[in-house]
Amino acid sequence: MNGEKYGTLVEYNEAALMQREIARFPQAALILEAQKLLLHRLCIIVDAILNGVNSSKARGCERWEMRASEGFKHVGRAELWSSLANQPFSTPPRLNMSFIVSVASVRRQAIEDHLSELQLHPAYFRQHTNSIVECFMGESDSEIIRTAQCCVHWRNEVAAYRTWLMIEEKCLEVQSLILGTDTDVLDGNHSTKIWEEALAGLATVLQGCVTTYSRQLRTETSLCSNFDGYFEKKEQKASEFEPYRYRLPRWPMEKIYWADTLVCYLIHLGQITLGEGWQHFTPPNLFAAMDHLVLNNPKELRRIPSLTMSGSLSNLAAAVEIQFNIRQYAFKKRTYDYDTVRKVVFPLLSEDVAANQYKYWVPPLLDSCLDLLKNFYDKPAPSGPKNKVRLQEARRQREVIETFWLSMRNYMQKQSRYIGFSEKVVSKIDDTLSMSSKPEYCCVIEKEEAGFMSALQACLTDHNLSHYVESGVNNLKSTLDVQGGSNKTKSRRDDSALTLRNQDKEPIAVEQEQPQIPQKIVVPKRALSIFHLMFPTSPGERCRTIHWDEFVHAMNDAGFVAQSLGGSAVGFEQVGTADTDSKSISFHRPHPVPKIDPIMLRSSIARRLANRFGWHRDHFILAGNDNQTGAKKATE
Repeated sequence: MNGEKYGTLVEYNEAALMQREIARFPQAALILEAQKLLLHRLCIIVDAILNGVNSSKARGCERWEMRASEGFKHVGRAELWSSLANQPFSTPPRLNMSFIVSVASVRRQAIEDHLSELQLHPAYFRQHTNSIVECFMGESDSEIIRTAQCCVHWRNEVAAYRTWLMIEEKCLEVQSLILGTDTDVLDGNHSTKIWEEALAGLATVLQGCVTTYSRQLRTETSLCSNFDGYFEKKEQKASEFEPYRYRLPRWPMEKIYWADTLVCYLIHLGQITLGEGWQHFTPPNLFAAMDHLVLNNPKELRRIPSLTMSGSLSNLAAAVEIQFNIRQYAFKKRTYDYDTVRKVVFPLLSEDVAANQYKYWVPPLLDSCLDLLKNFYDKPAPSGPKNKVRLQEARRQREVIETFWLSMRNYMQKQSRYIGFSEKVVSKIDDTLSMSSKPEYCCVIEKEEAGFMSALQACLTDHNLSHYVESGVNNLKSTLDVQGGSNKTKSRRDDSALTLRNQDKEPIAVEQEQPQIPQKIVVPKRALSIFHLMFPTSPGERCRTIHWDEFVHAMNDAGFVAQSLGGSAVGFEQVGTADTDSKSISFHRPHPVPKIDPIMLRSSIARRLANRFGWHRDHFILAGNDNQTGAKKATE
């Protein structure tokens, strides 16, 4: 970038990758062009001062002319993805740990809500399982392969949640060291050895995360039925102890690019951690290219399975975004290579841990997964008249789901403690995978089984059943004992999350903490119509597509303030409360078209709001007039 060899390429130096002075060829080429344009402009200024105006333009600088004219119209506006370390027409980059923590928190919260939905709603769990089977299973695959594939996918989702808990914890540690100050990246004199060690450790963790999520995306892309024609039939294994199944591309990358650009980008994102033999674009360039493709062809987005591959893409995008922000800071300590990361930071892939988990921990989890697929997924969903048979079938299927999550919880506890995760992370995982012991679970069952009460009271006369009906829904954790038995009451075991018991066992009285009932929220007519669309009176009520801005305004009228959390993530924090998970929630702004379709509005957004805040249709009432602000109107 300077000296006698200005503008010439240098040899690849792996040891210098983490230095701030190193720029890859695409970025360096843009910088050279910008310098050329700047020099040309300076020459024009000098000529003008000397009364010798030259109106000619420098060749090869048209993009910068356009960027300059457009940039001055949108000062301070940042792109969603950019390969440049600093956006044009913006202040110098700073190490903003608050922003980095928010990115990690948003991703952790999204996975946490997804895992909660899988436990709360059997229909959502069935849909998610069906997506895994349809996308990644072939017609000739055996039942054992199907069980293993589903088990690995669910384990990876919980492991991703655990990883984001760890990343968030480490980001908070770095933030506490820096004491909340934003240090100028361009001034390395402010850095200390403690900061550099902490940032290098965080960058090392992120390097391992990018590698893991890239390999998972490679597996999902090559096995996905939507892209089956671009990969060989023979499957490969990434390593001996972490059997990521994947297939190699059957065509050269240039041919795949012209045949299917989306598949080409996905393959490159899945190969970003490979060594020699691959010419890679940087991950920000690839995500920017995908955004441009989807913007011009919105139908391309539908080809990516929303319940499977989108999670790996989101994990990879968030990890890359944090890693890219940290690399802007000029810390001198280089991160470790991946072999060190695998053995020190992620010993899960090491031989001794793998041997233990596959010998002692995995078999019970696989058995539970096999039982789940046989007795839940392969069985039809409960339907028909609301009678005793349907109620018992619904309870039986919930029992199978709870048994599976109990096995998953035990597996993750043993594995996490053996690896060395903090007790705070292990405790949070245990809490997230124990939805059946929370008041939210009781409320969901109460809503589902409320319709059975009148039918059962009219049709059945069994003494124990009548006693159950008369008690209402206050004892939803009890078992419906239609065979008779003693009246002895047993207390619930601490290590069990099952809500159902066999019919030879007695009803169990469980005292549940009553969830806090949210107070009425007064909103104007505009916002009330949005919330009525989200929470209909009946499942068959019609819904329409709404604009993202309509949803933001409705949340603002309900007493929430919207705040950008990086990328497409937007956080909503309740006014006048502490910034805690119970008072805040985040959503991703639809991209590239900022519109929310009816399925996303009701199945995703409304369900998450109901689970987190207990909202339903009756919680919103109309203000006195349209201009009156709500009782919880957000103010700046």
